[in-house]
Amino acid sequence: MMNQRQRDKADTRQRIIDAGLELFRAHGYDNTSMSQIAQAAATSRANLYLHFSSKPLVVKARMSQLQPQVIKHFRKLQDLPDHAPATLRLWLLEDRQIYREHRAEFQAITAAFATDDEVYREWTGMHARIIAEQRWIEETVPDPGEREVRKAQFTTLLLTTERTFDIIYLRGDDAFDEDTLLTALARQWAALFAA
Repeated sequence: MMNQRQRDKADTRQRIIDAGLELFRAHGYDNTSMSQIAQAAATSRANLYLHFSSKPLVVKARMSQLQPQVIKHFRKLQDLPDHAPATLRLWLLEDRQIYREHRAEFQAITAAFATDDEVYREWTGMHARIIAEQRWIEETVPDPGEREVRKAQFTTLLLTTERTFDIIYLRGDDAFDEDTLLTALARQWAALFAA
C-alpha cells in the first residue's frame, strides 16, 4: 500500500503523462516542448525532469499503460470460436474501438517512433510480446521453420492492420472505404489461421 508521498508522486507522474498527451493531441508531438508539458501539468520543469527526462519517456510511459489492454485484445484472437472472416471482422471492430478511444496516444506513438529510437524499440518490443502470446502458433505448427514463417506473417498482418487504422482512424482519411478495408483485413487474418 502506498503512503501519501508515493501517492503524490504517482499523481504527479500521471498528471505529466496526461498533460503531455493532451498537448501532443492539440499541437502535435514535434511541436510540444518539455516546458509546455511542465506548464500544462502545473509543475516545475525541475519536477518534470525528476519524472521524465525527455518526451519519448512520456510516450513510453503511456505505452506501458496501454500495453496490457493491447496484448489482452490480441490474446483474444487465438481464443475466438473460429477464424472465419466474419468472426475476425468483429474482432477488428474491437481493435478499432481501442484506436478510437486512445487516438491521441496512438498519434503520439506514431509520431514519436518515427524520430525517437527509444519509442521505436518499445513499440517493436510490444509487438514481440504480442507475438509471444500467440501460443496457437507453437501448438498448431509443428515445423520450426514454418513457425517462424507464421510469426512473420502475423507480424506483417499486425503492421498492415496498424497502418490501415492509422490512415482511417488517426488521419481520418476518407479516400478509402472503411467497410471494404475491414473486410479485406478480416480475410487476410483468416488466411493466416487457414494456412
